[in-house]
Amino acid sequence: MLFMQSNSVEILEEGIKIGVAICLDSDLVAYEVSSIPAGVKLRSYCYATADGFYENPDYNRELDPTVEELKAELAMQKASNEDLILMVAEIVAAQ
Repeated sequence: MLFMQSNSVEILEEGIKIGVAICLDSDLVAYEVSSIPAGVKLRSYCYATADGFYENPDYNRELDPTVEELKAELAMQKASNEDLILMVAEIVAAQ
């Protein structure tokens, strides 16, 4: 798993704390690197001390959403947000 440089990483007895989350995966190993090369993406790349960054052989690109799926999801979220704004406005107006 790949995390950005700005995340604070702490090794704890119960797992690895990354920011405010604790990963309980016992196979997770934390590496400190000075930079992340352009093009390296979360989940689709791995890191090893000897090899550096390399493509994750277990990564399934078919699970990545298409542009059309992302646009549809964004449209649904926008509609939901607009509904919430109207609901809040009605509540405020009723007071």
